[in-house]
Amino acid sequence: MNSVYNCIFTRTTVIGLVVLFVLSPVSAIPPDPDNAALLYYQGFLSLAELDTNARDHIGEVARGEIAPDDTTREYINKCKGAIQFAEAAAQVQFCNWGVRYSQGFDCLLPQMAQVRFLTFVLGVCRRTSFQGE
Repeated sequence: MNSVYNCIFTRTTVIGLVVLFVLSPVSAIPPDPDNAALLYYQGFLSLAELDTNARDHIGEVARGEIAPDDTTREYINKCKGAIQFAEAAAQVQFCNWGVRYSQGFDCLLPQMAQVRFLTFVLGVCRRTSFQGE
């Protein structure tokens, strides 16, 4: 009799743990950001810290002054995290950059330098991905 109760208890416990394990993590994960600017900011922060030569090289490829090569692909590969954030941000409809418009022409826009370089990186990423096709 005792072994029957142990078997039932064990089965019930295992089934309960399986259900808890399967259902619990899904409800515990918060939703992705609903503001594209947050994702772009994270992309700026995750841009690789490239030296001046690498940044100049990416700029020249982005402007079409030189063709992409293996070095270009290496530099772009270092920026994969930023590219993934930018691609995720492009899928979000709402984008509030948090600009302090009340400051008028005196408002600071520190993200603008990063926007320019991330734009170069994204453009070069597209150029290098279409090279082999």
